[in-house]
Amino acid sequence: ERWFPPREWVIYIMSSSHTDIGLHNSQYFQRWQSENFIDEAVKLSDEAEKRNPPLDYHYLMEGSWFWNNYGMDRGRSAALNIRDHYIRSGKLGVCCGIAGNHTQTYGLEEMCRSAYTRRKLEDQWGIESHTMSMIDNNGISWSLIAPYAEAGYRNVIFAPNPWNPLPSTV
Repeated sequence: ERWFPPREWVIYIMSSSHTDIGLHNSQYFQRWQSENFIDEAVKLSDEAEKRNPPLDYHYLMEGSWFWNNYGMDRGRSAALNIRDHYIRSGKLGVCCGIAGNHTQTYGLEEMCRSAYTRRKLEDQWGIESHTMSMIDNNGISWSLIAPYAEAGYRNVIFAPNPWNPLPSTV
């Protein structure tokens, strides 16, 4: 029997935070706040580039919900400016899932439709992304793997929450 060497994996470690949409504040406030985070990331990126030596600063949006809201509220031209100068250069990124969702509760139709966001990001904005994020949830449904791989997803950023073992600070 022929032996194949094991696959070599690359694992990246990064600092992260995320938005609990509607948990601590209304969705409207968090939508506004997430748009301000994008503007702040642009400023930080510019400041990092001006330093001597320049810093390697990157900001990754948790999902397409954040990016799509930015375009709707700030206007398409403002969003295209960020796309052209920050996203295409790799300074800012957009995960192609909606946001961290409880995929274990999806029915077949909801699961398949949730995979459409990658293609919509590409068709509507010209942003190519193959990475979804699963932040704050303890797992991903195995039934998600086949339709997401078929839809062009290749990477997962997985950052589970320890489910508040300490008293909440909220």
